[in-house]
Amino acid sequence: MPILVAYAGDDGSTRETAESISSYLAEDFPPTKVLPLTDVNPSVIPTYTAIVIGSTIHDTQWLPNAIAFLHDNSTALAEVPIYAFSVGAPAAMPKFIQGQWQKSEEKKIAQAIEKELKVKHPVLRGHKLFNENVEKEHAGRYTRAFFTRCGDHFGDAGNWKDVQKWAKKVAEDLRKPREKQGNGD
Repeated sequence: MPILVAYAGDDGSTRETAESISSYLAEDFPPTKVLPLTDVNPSVIPTYTAIVIGSTIHDTQWLPNAIAFLHDNSTALAEVPIYAFSVGAPAAMPKFIQGQWQKSEEKKIAQAIEKELKVKHPVLRGHKLFNENVEKEHAGRYTRAFFTRCGDHFGDAGNWKDVQKWAKKVAEDLRKPREKQGNGD
């Protein structure tokens, strides 16, 4: 069965990240399939070997359609290994708070994902926050003012080596034998 890499994004960064993850996973687990979340047929979710779901981050949250997808399909998603990625802009933050900001945002998003999955046992096997390209002209007035005042770190902050490293970790995790999780049924 294929691995699905699905994404919700309002720019090309999230799609590019999904395609990159898919290409790395395909080296170990062909075939893979990349789809926007809006094109995913929920009835076929259980047929995938695993699902990697990603979203652009706005105001430290996944996009509403990504959260709705998790919520609406939590039962089907509980049947397959789930990994998640987020595409945001922690590298655009001033250097003195980048690491702390990224860890905090990564943890908050992973907790929100698990909450939407609404299951008693952990389903989310991993979450990673990646940096994206942040163009000054696409940032809001307050964001531009904040970044300018604190160090102005606009531009391409994506790190494709981080994407590759995380995709390889996902592949390693999928190779491990797993006992059926749940309540012992």
